[in-house]
Amino acid sequence: AKRREKNGQTTLLKAATNRQMPEDVSGHQASRLEKRIVLASAQKDKGNAFFKAEKFEEAAEAYIKAYKLLNAVEVDEEHEAEIRTIAVQSLTNLALVYHRLGKYQDAVRACGEVLELDPQNEKALFRRGSSLKELGNFDEAQKDIKAVLSLNGKNQEAIRLQKECVRARKEHPPSSSEETVSRAFEGMFSKQSLIKSEHTPYAGLRNEGATCYLNSVLQIIFHLPAIRRVIFQIPTSPSDRPEATNKAGVMLALQRLLYQMEVDAKEEKPSSVTELIASFGWDSSDTLTQQDVGEFVNIFLETIEENMKNTPVKGEITRLCGLEHRYFDRIHKPSPDSAKWLKTRDEPPHWPLMIHHIRECHNISEALKSMTGKEIIDGYNTSADYQELKGELEKAKKKGDAEKANELEAKIAEMEKSENVGYGIQQIERSLLFKRAPPILIVNLQRVQFSPTLGFAEKINSRFEFPEELDLTEFMDKSEPVDPTGPANYILHSVVVHSGYSQGGHYYAFIRPDLGRKGGERKEAGGVQWYKFDDDQVRPVSQDDAMSANFGGDTPSVYSMGRPMASMRSRSAYMLVYLKSSCLPALMDTEKMEIPRHVMANKSEMTSLPSSVPVLLPDGYGVAGQRDGKSRSQEENGTSRSKSERRSGSLRGALVQVPVANIEECTVGKFIELVQSKCKSMECPLEPPPVRDFLGGIFPRGSGRESASRDLNYKPELRLCLTQLKDHEIVNVFGEKTMLSSINSTYLLRLEWYDANPDVLNVPVFHHVQTASMIKPTGDPCLVPVFKNDKFEDVMLRVAQRSGLHVEKDWQMYWNGREQELQRISRGELMLTDDLAPRDPRLVILHDQPFDSPSSQDFFSFMSYGLTQEKGIRIGQSGR
Repeated sequence: AKRREKNGQTTLLKAATNRQMPEDVSGHQASRLEKRIVLASAQKDKGNAFFKAEKFEEAAEAYIKAYKLLNAVEVDEEHEAEIRTIAVQSLTNLALVYHRLGKYQDAVRACGEVLELDPQNEKALFRRGSSLKELGNFDEAQKDIKAVLSLNGKNQEAIRLQKECVRARKEHPPSSSEETVSRAFEGMFSKQSLIKSEHTPYAGLRNEGATCYLNSVLQIIFHLPAIRRVIFQIPTSPSDRPEATNKAGVMLALQRLLYQMEVDAKEEKPSSVTELIASFGWDSSDTLTQQDVGEFVNIFLETIEENMKNTPVKGEITRLCGLEHRYFDRIHKPSPDSAKWLKTRDEPPHWPLMIHHIRECHNISEALKSMTGKEIIDGYNTSADYQELKGELEKAKKKGDAEKANELEAKIAEMEKSENVGYGIQQIERSLLFKRAPPILIVNLQRVQFSPTLGFAEKINSRFEFPEELDLTEFMDKSEPVDPTGPANYILHSVVVHSGYSQGGHYYAFIRPDLGRKGGERKEAGGVQWYKFDDDQVRPVSQDDAMSANFGGDTPSVYSMGRPMASMRSRSAYMLVYLKSSCLPALMDTEKMEIPRHVMANKSEMTSLPSSVPVLLPDGYGVAGQRDGKSRSQEENGTSRSKSERRSGSLRGALVQVPVANIEECTVGKFIELVQSKCKSMECPLEPPPVRDFLGGIFPRGSGRESASRDLNYKPELRLCLTQLKDHEIVNVFGEKTMLSSINSTYLLRLEWYDANPDVLNVPVFHHVQTASMIKPTGDPCLVPVFKNDKFEDVMLRVAQRSGLHVEKDWQMYWNGREQELQRISRGELMLTDDLAPRDPRLVILHDQPFDSPSSQDFFSFMSYGLTQEKGIRIGQSGR
């Protein structure tokens, strides 16, 4: 669909409904459901393109994303048919992809999802039948083929497949060991809003796109009352404002969510995580990126711990979850004298416990023995500590620091007395033991590792068993005092499962909410009842479903053409939470859970995430204008960056994404404040450049601004401009009261420094290069101040400094008003004359030499390549 609006009147809001521009949708104000529909349709189209290019793995990932997007919001009657159509098309295409890849079980599962939505879908029935036939399940395959022929008796492919099944059935009679199709595809999709959840006493959480990892962690925190209690004890107030995207706001949003989950459970409806996600500083585009659950839980708990500083609950997360271990270094094959040498090193409390060697080990016990086993290290200087103390003693004596010298002499004497001074370079053996076992033990199974052969990360789905009861006694340091919290005996509380592959998938959690509680009625045959928390779906499950089904490894044997065929499970446990048995009553006690009144009184009314608006930062910041994260004014020795240091072909600043809560109500002035807040959180504040830098060292001549220009306190202002990407031209400079929603979304927003004094003309400058056949726009435009008595050379030097160019002898400069011919300015002439009264004047620089002009910059490539300099998960920061 082509845009029909003229003269840049397509607004941000209108662009959100354009199905051909899905990249615009996440950044603009439109209904949450419409956004998901547009993005899902775009993902489906992307999958189709990958399929045509025979990139089947990429196609599968795109189809899965399309379907998950449609399950992120509640479905209304107006959009139900459209959502169902896209979902069915994505899943039937996904089934075809898996069939091409030989993943017949996954193809069967995908078709099953389709048939839940559309029981008479001919394609799904045929593809499931075809896949079942490949798996050797001929009876079930024939049922699907008959169903296809009842819908369309002329389907020649189905007739052919039916004959093949009959023939294969005769050649390969049924085996007593034949199994039904595995559930390897389970959990890949969240069926929220399309398939109803059964009643349970607990609330699910809505998936905002790809936030299943967040939902899994939040469910575990909610069902650990000890952690929930200390979170409610963190001081917050309504003035913290979760939408302010600071860490205090994160805590208030988290408190509200934990309380709301309890309320929503009674009303049998899922809770929304929108306010919490917004408090992280995330926008709608961030919710489409799946994070590693182990990395996220680490950062999330650190954020909670940081907010406990200077409060009565300071250090509570460390007390509850912090695991401590100690390293022991001994000389390998020591002599009788060197056998006494021992060096220990304590590591600070940390979480989670990282379990490596998933492929090599078969269970947690084997992995812990490998982890605590001896490691041989060659060329280790066992005398390093003693020599270091000796060196520090000599320095202290030279400085005349008697107090420090006495302290060092005492340490050296103690080492000499214990005969622990070392024995030079030796081969040592290093081992570790746990120093402290916390009440809550978080275990991260490192199933994703980089594969040098494949060239990317792969998920290890090898079988790895974990027990219901875990005893760490043999791995504890026996020299430590008796732990007041009890022995290191643990019982399993929750399991986080990842279904899928390293490039994508789905997280969900199995939890025992009633573990350790008095009088827990809800029990299964084997003990306390397990529940599966899959986004907004919550249902009771067996202990086998929660544990042994998620060990990983091969699925039960299936048959293809009568021959057994093994298939690796795509789902496996990724994170475990164990509780110390002696601490169970205290950890799971929900009595006297004091919730702040303002948390209960102020329910979040946030229904959608902030929109993400891209903006280019001004000169001196970002990719080309920064050095080691500093602005030009912060560089060493206070010197400005020279023209020759600017990278050829790069834009002057970085392109960043700024979250805007409501575009319809946001003015340009407010948006600039949001940009400044974001840059400050990135430790790159937007500070006005010094007057000398701003003017390029070329001060105005004569009267007018001469006195002002010598005033070093004068500060340029920030203005929002619009860059037309095609013509490399700044086409508009907006006032503070302009509404952001009225700005054309197809142009690039940028910030420029601006002289607001009335006797200055802030002129947009853009470059053209003259070739043998044509004149074409190039380079990066800018705003340059022009004063009354400025001459050609003054502005030329100012432009060169601002754009990072070497001054060319053959520069040609023209005035270009929107309603008049080009007016050339000659060297030595005044820039502003009486006969020049252009409307909306612009300066055009014409370059004869392409290699000396600004390198032609592809703005679109830059936008797709470098949207941000930030990496990893961030919580409580403004914007991306």
